[in-house]
Formats: sequence, structure tokens, C-alpha cells
Amino acid sequence: MELQELLASLPRGKADKPMALPTDDLIFDPANIDGAYSDLDPAASGCVILMFSKDMDPSVSGRVTLDGMPLPKCILKSMPQMMGLWVVGIGVRGFATEYGKQYTLHVEGFCDTDGNEMNPQDFMVTVPAMEKPEAEYAEHEEIALRAAREGIVLLKNSGVLPLERGCVLNLFGKGIYRFRSSAAGAGQINPRYRVSLPDAVKPDFVLNRELVDFYRCDLDLCPDQGILEQAKALSDTAVLLIERGARENMENNSAKGGYYLTDEEDALLRTLRAEFTKLIVILNVGHPIDVSFVEKYRVDALLYNGFGGMLAGQALVDVLCGRENPSGKLPDTWAKDYFDIPASRNFYDSVDKPLLTGDAEVYVDTVYEEGIYVG
Repeated sequence: MELQELLASLPRGKADKPMALPTDDLIFDPANIDGAYSDLDPAASGCVILMFSKDMDPSVSGRVTLDGMPLPKCILKSMPQMMGLWVVGIGVRGFATEYGKQYTLHVEGFCDTDGNEMNPQDFMVTVPAMEKPEAEYAEHEEIALRAAREGIVLLKNSGVLPLERGCVLNLFGKGIYRFRSSAAGAGQINPRYRVSLPDAVKPDFVLNRELVDFYRCDLDLCPDQGILEQAKALSDTAVLLIERGARENMENNSAKGGYYLTDEEDALLRTLRAEFTKLIVILNVGHPIDVSFVEKYRVDALLYNGFGGMLAGQALVDVLCGRENPSGKLPDTWAKDYFDIPASRNFYDSVDKPLLTGDAEVYVDTVYEEGIYVG
């Protein structure tokens, strides 16, 4: 049944309780970290989407669990790209991680604008089976791996790299679950499978699972002192992943979380520098960002990983353990500050303006004052 027919068949009176409906099969692939709906709304990154049969009250917080585990991220809003329907984006990234498994998504507590609370409902979220390497593509994948290795740039190393094989990797930051192999939008790649950094660490390193579980929060928070002490007992080295996505009209502005660090990233760096003997930062970004933190926090090693494609995780592990020597060079100049770039005055900067989606009724004329090769 078509979506419009389905909605037309539902009761819409004031006394009727709202119902949640899946927009399609609820499938989340951990390798496709943004999910299917982030192109419609960046806030839906990492979410599956349910739509409601009635207009909902955004002041009422519902409750959502996945196999009984509470999910912290729920975004309730009217989405014009879906006929103005009220939808809830439920963050399953970091929770729906086991390939070939179905999870039970339990939803309750949301209310419509008439004060009616929905009946509790259950849905199934499917993580597809993981694709595996195929012998017929081995030569192609070797090229992809080589390109990823040779694209990694060693920006600083005070003797801490390579790491000793077999040591514990203390990975920090939401980039653990947001490890990016490509841009989004027109820059999205859809390989048969992807290898992220956490997936690639064996057999070269041991992953600190307590930190991996902590960053399911999908935020760049500082773990509590107990988690930090346990991490320090396992290794004197902290590895922070700094992540930035990239897509049309939604990247590289002068906001915190764009060109500059967020307050959370800055606080995490400060804590890691105070707590650990060695500090390594990996830039999993698709555009230049402010790297003044390297001097400010005396970062021992800085690696630019960029977007390395389907085997980016394996390539990065190969460099961390010393199996491969990073030989990449930056093809562009990274300014010390966003506003040191002359073109910054001419480009649309969404820090104080709305992000421009495909539905925005705003047209931007960009002046290429310095020529077409700058910006």
C-alpha cells in the first residue's frame, strides 16, 4: 500500500491515539553510519525513522529501547520532505552493531497535540549480514587498500608512532562509531563492504571495549575518572578520533563542530593531555579544520586519515602499527584560522544562517573574487 493510501486509512479524530508507522523496512547498516535519512535532515544521522499518524506534541518526551536498552537520541519533528508528517528519528548507531541480527525497538510515551498518548508499540530493526571479501575482486581491493594507505598524512610525530603491536588501543571520541570512509550526498560511495578502525584492530591491537561501549553516547564526552584510570592501567597512550562529515551545503562553516573544535572536543583533549603520557589525534575529516590544538595541548602525533574508502580502517591500522609508512602529502594549505582565508568573506557561512537543504527557498550567489581555484 502506498504511503498516502496508508495514512488516509488511519483514524484521525481527536480521540484517536496516535500510531507510529515505519517509513519502510527498518534497516540500519553500521557501515553506512549516517543511515538513509540524513540527506533529508542532518539531525537524522544514525537514526531509523518512524512517522506518526497525527500531529505530535514536541514538549512530551517518549521512551525508546532497543532490546531493552534505553536509546538516548530521539528527534521529534515535522519533516516537510515527508508531506509535513511528524516523525521521530531514533538513534541506533552504536547500539545496532551486530551484523545479521534483528533487534526489538520498543516505542512508547509520545503524545499528540490533543493530549492522547500512543499505545506502546514494537518494531523490528534489522542489521543486514556483513558482506565479505570475494576472491574475484581481490586485485581491486588491493588497489583500494593501497590508495587508502598512501593517502594518510603524518602531520606530526614526536616518536610515539608506530605503536607496539599487541598493545591496548584506548580510542576516544564519538568518531569510534562515526568513522567515515566517504563524504555523503554526491560524494557517497557504496562499496560491497567497509572496514572501520574498530573493526580492523585485530590481530595487531587489543581494543579497550569499555571505552567503545562508553562512546555509544554519540557525544565527545569525557569518561568518568574510573574509566580513565582503567584505561591508563591498560596503556599510557590515548588515541582521539576527530570526525567531520561532508556533503553539499552542510560542511566546513566557521562554527564549532565545523572548522573549529566543539567545546566537548576541546574539553576531551584537555583531559586526555592531563591524564595520559602520550596523546595521538586522528583527523577523520573531509576538509581542513583548525589544528591549533596540537600546539595548545602538546599533541604527540597527528595523523590525517581523510576519507580513505572501503578499507580505510585497515589502512590506518597498518600505519599505526608500522607495517606501512605514511607517505601522503597535503594537496592544499591549512590556514591557522578560518578567517585568514581570503575567500571566507565571499562564501556562504551557515554559522549565523540556516543550513541549506534541497528544500530551502534560498539562493546563494557566490563571488569567486580570487579566481575559481580558491575557496
